[in-house]
Amino acid sequence: MSLNQSLVGKTFGPFAPFVVDAAVARAWRDAVSVDVSVDSVDSVDSVDSAPPPPKMMAVAFAAPVVGAVMFDPLLNVDLMRLLHGEQDMRFVAPVVVGDTITTTGVIELMAETASGELLVIALTSKNQDGVVVVEARTSLNIRGSRQRDAHDRDRADRADEAAAFDALAVGFAADVVVGEDQARRYAAASGDHNPIHLEVDVARQAGLPGCILHGLCVMALVHDVVVDAVGDVGRLAVRFNRPVLIGDRLRIEGRTRDDGRLALRVRNQAGIDVLAAAVAERA
Repeated sequence: MSLNQSLVGKTFGPFAPFVVDAAVARAWRDAVSVDVSVDSVDSVDSVDSAPPPPKMMAVAFAAPVVGAVMFDPLLNVDLMRLLHGEQDMRFVAPVVVGDTITTTGVIELMAETASGELLVIALTSKNQDGVVVVEARTSLNIRGSRQRDAHDRDRADRADEAAAFDALAVGFAADVVVGEDQARRYAAASGDHNPIHLEVDVARQAGLPGCILHGLCVMALVHDVVVDAVGDVGRLAVRFNRPVLIGDRLRIEGRTRDDGRLALRVRNQAGIDVLAAAVAERA
């Protein structure tokens, strides 16, 4: 293992607070706005004419902390092999315009996996009154030499997940088209200007067929579809399975599990799951 295990438990932040002003909230709402066509829904509430800041804006609260972890010279992260594996967001209390949010993070786990290493960062964001507004976990994968048995296990897991989802009663389904300027809008709001999202030549040099949408933007699109379909969301957790390309058409489906949580499936126009093991909980 190349990651420095002695850093498990190390705390990062808080850094300068994130100020939630009206312009920032508008920029984030614009960043994830798309045309949505809905086939069927459990229920749809009317849209508030003056919506609050989007919940998935919370990823911006934690971004400096996650960056500090990734670039900690003592951690020994190989950034060229780093992938965002999973994201789990629990929305604890409302965030409103005028709030100032501070975030701390702790390295919760490092572990070897069949395909490399796993790094988990636990994050807590609080407002100016010390109230916890968001709890999150960011799971990062550092790719190693991928073994065939790991690939076979992944395929078996995906098949089991698909079978379990198909066995549930249909809840809602919606189609979302990723806009040609979606990545640029999200980059402007989030500050994530990684060129694989913005420059076709760079994306192709990285082995991609074209520019890909930020994974957290995909998660935000899913969040908004779920909210439109079933109401407020208290938690959203996803595993990033395949890149989403600019112009992709995503099919977002939700079905209620026996435990009351929503199982989600997100596929592109080729029928490939772009998110896996996705689940939402109503607020």
